[in-house]
Amino acid sequence: MSSVSSEKGLFKQGELLEKTRLGLRPWLDGVDEIRTSFANLGFGIPSVMLSTVEALRIRGSGEKTYDNYLSEVLKEALFLPRGIWTVKARHSLPPPLRSPYLDFLEKIRDFNDAKDTASNVLDPNLELYVGLKGNATEKWRCHIAAIKQQKELELEKFRSDIDKSYFATSANKKIVDLILQAANDLGIECCLAENGKTARVVLRKSLSPEVSIYLEWSDMQALRKWGALQFVFVIQESGRKLWAPRDFRSWPFAFGLDGFIPGGDWYAWGNDHWDSVVLGVLAHLNFLDVCAV
Repeated sequence: MSSVSSEKGLFKQGELLEKTRLGLRPWLDGVDEIRTSFANLGFGIPSVMLSTVEALRIRGSGEKTYDNYLSEVLKEALFLPRGIWTVKARHSLPPPLRSPYLDFLEKIRDFNDAKDTASNVLDPNLELYVGLKGNATEKWRCHIAAIKQQKELELEKFRSDIDKSYFATSANKKIVDLILQAANDLGIECCLAENGKTARVVLRKSLSPEVSIYLEWSDMQALRKWGALQFVFVIQESGRKLWAPRDFRSWPFAFGLDGFIPGGDWYAWGNDHWDSVVLGVLAHLNFLDVCAV
């Protein structure tokens, strides 16, 4: 490729990236409403996680709840390479793109050493939450019990949808059919791209005339063996074929569900039985659906 064509490619990539960022800013401003819509569907695990985080200490003056912190991290991540947010990386942002709230948290945060800085946690309550997990305290065990209880409630709430997933002949086919059928029921654009023994499920929902949010999943074996949901959210330019690997695709960043809602990663935890795997799939698809409301 000539240097001229390379420069054009870089210009196009930068132009699409900027267009995507501008298209996403209004959407991120409404992420609280999206979380509320998701909770109203019956997905309550994020509330359990948020309640645990907020109960760990009394918030100081000027502090906001963890979900507010997560929103501010998202807004900064939008302007960082691949959306990878760290305490160090945020310093590369010009002041207009930095969150005043995160600046405030960093100012009051007492970094004792480089290891603390590397933790990439500015929210004091979240830091305590991470500590609970690492030390397996009694509070953490109570939290796990609350997560399990909430998951059981959701398994019963979505029982009819879960039961639909039992009628395929193989585990891989069940997973693929489940995702495609659930996506169709929700009106989410979807397709199955197959290449020999591999298969990729691709789903898309428009956020605005300029930007869509994709959910791509290609690791069937991981989900079947370990219950680890392999979905990542990829923000891309609208107006493209749903699956066109050779077509240029802007890829600003990719997040797991926990990048958008508190405790979203709990839907990929404890999936040692099929019902729980299905619940995790339904959580991801329903979140994708409410993203566009």
